[in-house]
Amino acid sequence: MATYFFPDNTVLINFTILDRRDILTWFTRNSGMWTLSIARECENSAQQPGLEKMRWWNGLFGDPLAPTPAEMVDARTIAAQMQSPGEYAPTAHMGEAETIAIILRRRIQAVFLTDDHAAARRAASESHIDVASTTKVLALAEVANKVRHDEARDCLATLLNEERVLGNPPSIQGYDHYVDDLKREMSRLAS
Repeated sequence: MATYFFPDNTVLINFTILDRRDILTWFTRNSGMWTLSIARECENSAQQPGLEKMRWWNGLFGDPLAPTPAEMVDARTIAAQMQSPGEYAPTAHMGEAETIAIILRRRIQAVFLTDDHAAARRAASESHIDVASTTKVLALAEVANKVRHDEARDCLATLLNEERVLGNPPSIQGYDHYVDDLKREMSRLAS
C-alpha cells in the first residue's frame, strides 16, 4: 500500500481554502506523512489571514519525519537540481527534496501530493513515486461519490479565482476529461 506524502503545502492550502478536510483525509486514508520542513511551512501558512485552519493538518499527520544525515545530503543535491538557473536560496525546494530523499532511501512506495509542477516532474522521474494533485484528488473523490460533479467544479473555480496553481490537469476542462477517463476505466474494470 502506498504512503501519502505532502512534499509542500500547495495541496494542503487548497483544501484549507475549500474547507474540505474530509476529501483529503478520505484520499490519504488518514495516513498522510510530511517532513519537518513541511510541518513548519504549514505552521507559517496558518499565520496568514484566511489560512488559520492550516493548523488542522498538524494533528492529522502525527510527528513529521526527520531526514537522516545521509538523506539530508541527498536532499541538498536534489534541491540544487530543482533550482532554476540563477536561483539560489539554501531552503528553496528543501521540503520536496527531503521528501524525495526519504522516499528513495527508505524504499517507500509513495504518492506525492503537490500542485507544484516542477516538484511533480522531479518526483515522477522516480520509478516508485506516483504523483497526485488537487484536481486528481477531487476527480477520484467524485468517481467515488464523495463529492458531486458540480461541487468539484465549484471547488476548482474557487481555487482559480483565488489564483491558486493547480496540478495536472490544471484546468476545469482538463478536469472534466480526466473524470470521464476515470469513469470509463472504472466501468471497464467492473465489466
